[in-house]
Order: sequence, then structure tokens, then C-alpha cells
Amino acid sequence: MTRQASGDEASVGQSYGKAIHVVGSTAASCIHHVQKDHMLAYVYAGELTIHDGTDEQSFGPDSSVFVRKNHRIRFSIGEGKDSAVKIVFLIFKRDFLIRFYRTADGIKQDCANFDERFLKIQADLEIKSLFYSIIPFIDAGVTPPERMMELKLMEGMYILLNADSRIAVALFDFIAPWKIDILEFLNENFMYDLSLEEIAQYTGRSLAAFKRDFGKLSELPPKKWITNRRLEVAHQQLKYGSKNVSDIYLTLGFKSLSHFSTAYKRKYGIAPTKSLRP
Repeated sequence: MTRQASGDEASVGQSYGKAIHVVGSTAASCIHHVQKDHMLAYVYAGELTIHDGTDEQSFGPDSSVFVRKNHRIRFSIGEGKDSAVKIVFLIFKRDFLIRFYRTADGIKQDCANFDERFLKIQADLEIKSLFYSIIPFIDAGVTPPERMMELKLMEGMYILLNADSRIAVALFDFIAPWKIDILEFLNENFMYDLSLEEIAQYTGRSLAAFKRDFGKLSELPPKKWITNRRLEVAHQQLKYGSKNVSDIYLTLGFKSLSHFSTAYKRKYGIAPTKSLRP
């Protein structure tokens, strides 16, 4: 039996951090939504059917599929023979893809077009090893450690790139055919050491267009805005968090403790250590 899900039910299931989403239920459902992030799905039990308006394909137990972002997709979740459903989605957020692309060696983007909205991935030992290593955390209702999830996402990336080299065109095409919201992008990525040229590229603009559009949003130059945003977050973490000054300045993108301390004192009138939570 299948039911139609409302817009609020696009997140049917349970999330474990930002990188894992699990659908595990005995209730079948049909979910419509715009896929905002690339995903790699693995079906442990039940059936996942993907519709994209022109194509439809079903995936049963021990099958895997890559789902591309930014396409309107309809998922149908069906029960298996024993009425069980367990489907795990590994989610590749933009900030992870940027980090991966900047640090990985030897990534080659195939010149061939990649127009598929979803693509079946052979569920070989590599895929099974990846997903079965996550299952104990899901069964225990525990979010895997952040560092572990970073490694699992990297493992998933290499599996995808080895499965079909054309996927790189979709994964690392940071110049979208539409303009990404500048402030949304900066609020998600202000801690990274990105040049203005890179920020312009990742938001789908030329450098000149980025500067023009940013000028409509803030009176501050982009780099000054980023520094202010880092300082605001640092101030909140110092006052209400448990991290020390050394941890904070490194995670927020400041190049040195002295640079951070000088900028912080200039903005707030006191040294960072004076803002620490008692």
C-alpha cells in the first residue's frame, strides 16, 4: 500500500548528522522533493523506486544508486518480502565536495556529458563494505563521529568516481547554470580559505558580477564581511561554548592566533581570552 506524502514529509525517516539519512519503516510512502545534494543510496531491505518524470527504475535489496542533485525527483518506498524497509542515503554536501576537490589528487573530469538524474551503481564489495560499516551506528541510534563520517564520505566519493568517471562532471561542477545565493553560500563556507575568484566561481558568477551582486547586499567589502562573520561566530563560541581560543581560531579560518587576537580586540575592545565562558 502506498500513500502520497505532503511537502513536509520529504524528510521521511531519520537523519544521523548531515551526511546520513535512513528510511526504515513498515509504511510505504511516495515522496516528492527537489534533491538539493548529491546522494548515494543503498537498499538493505524493501524497495526504492525513483521517478524523474521521464524515467522510472526500482532498486531492491543489495542495490545501490547515485542520485544527482538539483532535479525534481519522486521516491517511492516499498516494503520487502518480510514487510521491512531499510534504505540508507549517504549525502554529499557542497562544503564536503569543495574540501574533497581541493585536497584529492588526480581527479579527472570526463569530457563526456553526464545527463542522468540517477545512475545505478554496482553493489560490489566496496559498496557493501562502506554501508555495512555504518549500520551498527544506525541500529544503535547513534550518530557516527564526525571524523569517521568524513572518511566514509571520502570512501563513497572514490567508489563513485571509479564506478563511472562521468560522475565527476556532476559532482564538481561548482559553476551552476543558475546563480547560487551569495549570503547562503558565505554563511555555510566563511571558515574556508577561499579567494574571491573561487567564491565567485562557486556561486555561478564572474568576479565582476560577484562584486556587483555582493555590493547590493552589504556595504562591507567581501573579505571584510567574511572576517566579521568569523569574529561574530568566535564571540558566540567564546561566551557560550566550551572550546578554547586556540581551537576556535583554527576552525574559523584565521591564519594565526595573533591575527585572530588583533582582529577580535579591534572589533570587541577586549582580548579573546577575556570573553571566555567562566
